[in-house]
Amino acid sequence: MRMLRPAFAVGAVLLVIEATAWAGDLLPPDRPIAAVVDHYIDGRDLKERIKAASTADDASLIRRLTLDLDGRIPTAAESRAFIDSTDPEKRARLIDRLMASKGFVRHQATELDTMLMAGSRGSLRDYLVRAAGENRPWDRIFRELMLPDQTDKDQKAAAEYLRQGVKDLDRFTADVSSTFFGVNISCAQCHDHPLVRDWKQDHFFGMKA
Repeated sequence: MRMLRPAFAVGAVLLVIEATAWAGDLLPPDRPIAAVVDHYIDGRDLKERIKAASTADDASLIRRLTLDLDGRIPTAAESRAFIDSTDPEKRARLIDRLMASKGFVRHQATELDTMLMAGSRGSLRDYLVRAAGENRPWDRIFRELMLPDQTDKDQKAAAEYLRQGVKDLDRFTADVSSTFFGVNISCAQCHDHPLVRDWKQDHFFGMKA
């Protein structure tokens, strides 16, 4: 799965996965993303008796989307043009325009940096910008960060993640586990986990090694 673009497609997939616990079979793959998202959200709201909020107005929508996708607020001219437009597809076109911008790439790199808890500058930041701009799959980013090829100029920049992390291996081990595997094994640093049978000290120190 590509993790960076399109962001809404990723969100839709996550919603679908969550919904399968009660919704049964997935919709056919040829259905539009918007239809899939609406189907499962509406179904969950109905099941949990949630009353949906009213549809956001154009002014609210362009502000939210520009913040979410480009990490900034829209200019007055952008807002006015969007609000005044009568194009029935203007919302979809707005998303496409924002995701095609350089601001989207920079913002995605910043989000990746925050997720990695790297506080990166210089070479690692440059690597993240290139990875976001090329829409690299998440599994490739993981390999390049954790097993960088030092003979490759681009991956050599990614090695900064390891160079920063080895300054505190215990914390780095817990961070990598949480970030890449979604499992916080920091508890197993001191003892076998009391509630999760499969999380042993051997696992923590094996990953650390």
